[in-house]
Amino acid sequence: MGDYVAPAYEPIGPIKSFHAVPRFGHTSDITDIFADDGSLDFSQLLDYALGSIFIAAFLLASYLLFIVTVAVFKVCFGKSAGILAGHAFIEDKSIIFEKPKKNSYFRGFVLFLTAAILSGGFIFLIKGTQTVRYVAADVWDGTKGFSILSQKLVDTADLMIDFGNSSMALRDNLIDVIEENLCDTYSLGDDVNPEHEFDKAALSAVDILESMQNFAKDDLVSIRNAFAVTADSVTRRVGNTTDTVVILGNPAYYAVPTIIIGFILFIGIILAWSDIGPSWYYCVQAWVVLPIFFVLIFVSIVVITVAGAALVANSDLCYGNPSRTPEGFVAHILDVFSITGDTRSAIDYYVVDGCRGEYNQKTAVEELLIQVKEGSITALELQILIKVNQERFENECGGQSGSLDPLLPLLTMVIDAFKDLDEVGESATDLLNCESINSIWVDLAHEAVCTSLPGAFAWMFSSITGVYVAGMLTYLLRGALLPSKDVKDVHSVYHDDVDSDSGSESYSEDELI
Repeated sequence: MGDYVAPAYEPIGPIKSFHAVPRFGHTSDITDIFADDGSLDFSQLLDYALGSIFIAAFLLASYLLFIVTVAVFKVCFGKSAGILAGHAFIEDKSIIFEKPKKNSYFRGFVLFLTAAILSGGFIFLIKGTQTVRYVAADVWDGTKGFSILSQKLVDTADLMIDFGNSSMALRDNLIDVIEENLCDTYSLGDDVNPEHEFDKAALSAVDILESMQNFAKDDLVSIRNAFAVTADSVTRRVGNTTDTVVILGNPAYYAVPTIIIGFILFIGIILAWSDIGPSWYYCVQAWVVLPIFFVLIFVSIVVITVAGAALVANSDLCYGNPSRTPEGFVAHILDVFSITGDTRSAIDYYVVDGCRGEYNQKTAVEELLIQVKEGSITALELQILIKVNQERFENECGGQSGSLDPLLPLLTMVIDAFKDLDEVGESATDLLNCESINSIWVDLAHEAVCTSLPGAFAWMFSSITGVYVAGMLTYLLRGALLPSKDVKDVHSVYHDDVDSDSGSESYSEDELI
């Protein structure tokens, strides 16, 4: 147990990749957003945000290009652009067994795209929902576990301080009884007879008991203060935050509409390819589904931007420091917030240094336990020695019969008190064991926050990006979602001109917006 050293953090691919995104001269140090007094520095926050918008800027540029392309094909080229302007394929349906290969290629490609949209929606829903919930649960469990452990340490330190005070009071009484001429031949001065058996035992007991004068009380108070840093309030805040993330960050809000629209378009391309299906289906597809789909493509940009920014921030937190570890981020935060004293020494040992070196307060408690054991053994030996030789000692000491009687019950009380103190101390050292505390940090930081969470973000980012790209291409080729029109009826299919009699313009199901 004493040889435990915290495992090294192994960053996953997305952490390295997203930390390396271009920052265009802006800071990549996420701790810069805090001022010297620990408050948010909004100018630095803006600078950090501007350095994280590479993904958003790239996506926005591609979306603007997409809009311009759609508008150009629709407005400038019109019917001559064919399916790129939302018009149906034109085929010679008199040739029954031979379809134009070009049309089939396009429809096959659109079928693949709609399948990709469906798959992306399902991947986003399944991987995103599961991982977000798992990570939130891991963060909550880790924080709660640390809070419970901290409270146990605080309670144990308080108990040990109380037992220590009572034990030391008994110890002082015992020393007083021994020194107050209990035996005429014994004193603390030069008159001690080293050859006298009682003198030797009493002198040894006094020396050992007096060495326990401070009993590490200051160190116990330091331990108590280090682990009593508003554990309950931190746990409540983390619990509220994780609940909010699970509710507001629910992937279903985006995934379910994507799956529904992807499924409708998937069925639509199959029906159009087979030249079957009710006309109302294509009407709903044209006037309801595709406009929503166009909005969904924009929403995809927002979701990708959020996922990308979260990945960048996550990467900077876990990897954006000289040590390339979450511990390096913690050390930087401790410096930024000027955290010193008991809390700093505990965090340094259990988190930042990964159980390397020593935690002085823990060492002091361990040394105290050694002294307590020695004091208990010495008191027991003195008690046994007196019980066996009480009458002889009383005669040798020049005392009356029973003069050593007051010493025996006091020795029993001291032995019992030391036993209680030893048990509480052992409990404290078990709780202070670095592996038990550091393992909570490793599970929380290394596994949950810096591995599972960026892994989930990466899956979500990839799946949404796939939906975004497939969505843009599907919308550009939206004319393939309509059943083909016979070349002989082409003059009756399009009604783009204004009716000279009614002054109205009609819309046919063979044209998509």
